Amino acid sequence: MMPLRRILSYLLATLLLTGISFAELPPGTQLETLSSNIDAIRLKHHVPAVAFILVSPDKVIYSNALGIRDRNTNQAATVNTLFRIGSITKAFTSLAMLKLQEQGKLSLSDPMSMYVNDAPLYNQWRKTHPVRIAHLLEHTSGLPDLTKAEFDSNDPAPLTTRQGLFFNKKPRHTRWPPGLHKSYTNVGAGYAAYVLEKVTGRRYEDFVKENIFAPLEMKKAGFFLDQKTRRELATGYDTDGESVIPYWHMILRPFGAINTTTREMGHFVQMLLNRGIYKGKRLLQEASIARMEKPETTLAARAGLEYGYGLGNYQHVHKGFLFHGHGGDGDGYLAHYAYNRYTNLGYFVVINAFKHDALNTIRDKIEYYIIPDSKPPGAKTVSVPIADLKELTGTYQAVTYRFPGMSKAQVKRDQVRVILIDDILYSRTSEGKRTQLIPVTAKLFRRVNDPVATIAFISYGNEMYLQGETGNYRRLK
Repeated sequence: MMPLRRILSYLLATLLLTGISFAELPPGTQLETLSSNIDAIRLKHHVPAVAFILVSPDKVIYSNALGIRDRNTNQAATVNTLFRIGSITKAFTSLAMLKLQEQGKLSLSDPMSMYVNDAPLYNQWRKTHPVRIAHLLEHTSGLPDLTKAEFDSNDPAPLTTRQGLFFNKKPRHTRWPPGLHKSYTNVGAGYAAYVLEKVTGRRYEDFVKENIFAPLEMKKAGFFLDQKTRRELATGYDTDGESVIPYWHMILRPFGAINTTTREMGHFVQMLLNRGIYKGKRLLQEASIARMEKPETTLAARAGLEYGYGLGNYQHVHKGFLFHGHGGDGDGYLAHYAYNRYTNLGYFVVINAFKHDALNTIRDKIEYYIIPDSKPPGAKTVSVPIADLKELTGTYQAVTYRFPGMSKAQVKRDQVRVILIDDILYSRTSEGKRTQLIPVTAKLFRRVNDPVATIAFISYGNEMYLQGETGNYRRLK
């Protein structure tokens, strides 16, 4: 009997050639099995509802919603139910800035100060390392994340972008020179939106609606809790799947406030798979989508590392295959979109409970079905002289931190040891986890199952730095 996974691969190839979608197949197919498995995960984790969609560049392969959108009414969730997508909003903010760049109204490499002279921001390195627009979108501005007071702010009266930025009386300070390290911060999207409003003379939300939502046929998508949204939005729940989390009126909507449907997010993923085209019409140039997918402003990126956080779009590896995408936390909702260029398939999934384990398990199931039943693309490996590998060894100390309240002692405890054992390079964290580092070039490395380089060693200012998805580290003397 043919193995189940091989049957699925054969079925997938046949469908893509014939143009038949999984949604048109009779019950009992492997996608129906996937749906059943996802529902089992939902029930196990006590998640009220999950909605997901699988797409190719031109077709909806499969979509479904399982469970209830609200425990009080027991109303069923559908793929047209509104959910909050959280930080996936940053992808739309990035698309808006790329659109302005294509229109010749700005360049992402421009300093923010070219367009905004009243932003509450102080950068002591402004003469040599100004905060550029790309830094705001790639989280390389050197700015810390929101304060607790800003995260807790939940004023139902919508603040303007400017009011959100000036919520704190004191300006934010860059903690290290901009353009060196990626450190996630929600405030960057707010500053970028402020630039957009200065350049266009329009409200950020209106610009996104007209230039991004409209051409993607995202008719239900929006940023505010108006009466229509209140009626159609799934209720968000806490970690117990029972306690309602009140709607979060975010202080800066450009970082995470979009409400939309699973079906509409399918349009968005199709556009990315088509490198800027949706239903035959070009929304963005192919070069803009390529820029979205690749970091450019870190030390590692300038040293040749293409893996990392681009513009509202980052990479992750699943069973040796590279995916692009972004996750989102909407306080009571968790979501993720991702796509794989090797199979040219993508997905969006959302749940209405703050349960990361549930979402991650569901994502694993979906991504397992997206990749083919074959070996992943070959990964590059080169031979590096042992003496050169030895030059990289040592103890590396964390140099960045995300939240304003972190103490120096907490940062000091975050260390990575790079060691050489039997002529093989390894990294070892403070917790003792050891990872082999396989050379792709003399300074770029990958882990065993990575298809591309994911870690970089960089000489900068007479110092040696280690950068990767786990953080930013400088070697101790």
